[in-house]
Amino acid sequence: MNSCIRRYGLVLKTDGLLRKCGYEINVQIYGEDLEVLAIELVEAVARYLETEYEILPNETLGYGSWITKIQLNDCQELMFFEQVPLTGDYVLGITTTLKIWVEQHAICAKMCVKHSVPLHDQLIVISDGVFEGDAVEGVRYPSPEHMSGWWITTDRYNGDTQTLKTVHAHHVAEHRPDLVKFLALPFGYRFHEASGDVWKDKNQTDI
Repeated sequence: MNSCIRRYGLVLKTDGLLRKCGYEINVQIYGEDLEVLAIELVEAVARYLETEYEILPNETLGYGSWITKIQLNDCQELMFFEQVPLTGDYVLGITTTLKIWVEQHAICAKMCVKHSVPLHDQLIVISDGVFEGDAVEGVRYPSPEHMSGWWITTDRYNGDTQTLKTVHAHHVAEHRPDLVKFLALPFGYRFHEASGDVWKDKNQTDI
């Protein structure tokens, strides 16, 4: 990365992108414990910009299964906002985004597996009751690239696959933020949301 990152209280700003990309990056966090992760996000976005990709104002950007939105302020800075769980609202900062990132990595580290977060536009198979808040079980199968591999079902599922539907991963995050921490588990793993149990599916071979 050709630019540097400077800290102003709980605000991180790049210095050096303006000349090349036309704007700097401005990220606000609410907790010093998230600074290292915030720097990683800023560096990732800066690298994206420096490879001549363009990020437009009001564009959404998925990071670790959560959705952020970018707005350009009067100082030519791209400012990050994040979606509030269970609402369509956005607030300044990336605290929820980073906390979910921490939770996902913690579960994967506990299971000694590689973090494998689905892209926000990949599809997840769900049954009735998932968006309604019922207790769920999830299993992740090897799948085509447009699919995340996740199948998430409740007790309302009667075994008829015709009753299942596919939704984008970000819609699951929006309706069930309590499930997002499990979604970075790799193919072959299951979880039980109510108990928090996670285990390798014995019926799936190692990937």
